[in-house]
Amino acid sequence: HALPGNLLQRSLLPVMIYRLTNEAVLHVPQIRDFLLRVMADHQFPQPVETLAYVAKEMSNPGCMILLGLENDQPVAACMAMLPGNPIMLHPQVLAAYNEGSRPLGLEMQKIITAWVKAAGHKKIIGFNRSGLDDKLWCRIFRPGGKPTRLGSMYEFEVD
Repeated sequence: HALPGNLLQRSLLPVMIYRLTNEAVLHVPQIRDFLLRVMADHQFPQPVETLAYVAKEMSNPGCMILLGLENDQPVAACMAMLPGNPIMLHPQVLAAYNEGSRPLGLEMQKIITAWVKAAGHKKIIGFNRSGLDDKLWCRIFRPGGKPTRLGSMYEFEVD
């Protein structure tokens, strides 16, 4: 069935990449459940609430949410945002997840990189919340340019 979004790429392989722009896509249980899994994988503390927020942002041109399908199954997602205020240093990748093929991941990276460049930016920042080793995680965007470590992020308990 057709998804409410923009089909960005279709290849000879059974692969499709959609830019999600309409929250109605979350009424498809298979997609909603997959995106909730992505949220949990990236350790968002409230996956359901986070997905509700993402749904509201889908129509924002400064937000790009990609969904990758192989054989009609959701297997990859990437969520990125352009700076919405002067405090945001650069566009940010909030989540990048791929259980599909490497070519699918590379195509999604190309789409995000082209979108960031078209918006006039030259850098992307991201936080590895996936639990993957940093070197492995950095491979996601390495084809777009060499990653540079900017610092460290810590979480503190507040009593």
